[in-house]
Amino acid sequence: MFDEPLFTLRELADQLALPESTVRYYRDAFLDRIPSVGTGRRRRFPPAAFALLRSVAKGYSARLSRAEVLKRIEGVAPAAEALAAPDIERLRQELKAERALVDRLREAKLKLEQRTADAEGALAEHRGRRSRRTAATWPRCATTTT
Repeated sequence: MFDEPLFTLRELADQLALPESTVRYYRDAFLDRIPSVGTGRRRRFPPAAFALLRSVAKGYSARLSRAEVLKRIEGVAPAAEALAAPDIERLRQELKAERALVDRLREAKLKLEQRTADAEGALAEHRGRRSRRTAATWPRCATTTT
């Protein structure tokens, strides 16, 4: 389900040729039946939501009650929790792997920062020794006054 393109509420409304407020009403009325990813303003809908919302719109345009529309789509759209249940464990495993990767990258960054600081310190020390050595071995040029 998550490999498919995801759409915003506005995109759903445009595709269904319905006002965004109507699609929002349908979404709220059948929230447990309409598959979605995310929450709030970041909520996105898979292509399966188009067919489901189209069925809801047809039911309401036929003057069916919410309960009748729900009965009509019951077989077509199982509860969203049932759709998401198989994916939840897979997503948890992916999240665990991503967190482990972030931890490893954070550790590598700290090691690199430490190595950079050590190298900069060694370079500064080397430059300091070199400048003292250069000053001691090179005779100063005498300035002549005319």
